[in-house]
Amino acid sequence: MTTRNGTNQQLMRYYEEIEMYKKQDSILYHMNISKINDFEKKNGVRVRSILEDMKKIDMEHYENELIDGFPKFKTEGEGKDMKPVLKEGKTEDMHKEAYAELLKREVPIWGWW
Repeated sequence: MTTRNGTNQQLMRYYEEIEMYKKQDSILYHMNISKINDFEKKNGVRVRSILEDMKKIDMEHYENELIDGFPKFKTEGEGKDMKPVLKEGKTEDMHKEAYAELLKREVPIWGWW
């Protein structure tokens, strides 16, 4: 396994692709399980850190309350039109900018390339 520089966004795409393979019980998952396990072992802490940072950004921008120790975002609308309620002084653009800043950071990514 080797390392190369990439962005948080690239790392998250690899992670999401692997998760999709797992959920679908894909033949690609089974053919590459040892490589995937290595990838997860080497990159797992970084992925969890990115997910935590994304959660913090959401908590900073959207109205929420803790229910049984878990955050629940306040929403407005119904069905397809349901969306989280922004905190006072926050905008969708600010939220997108915070995500973009997080995802563009460069990180070493361990992989089998």
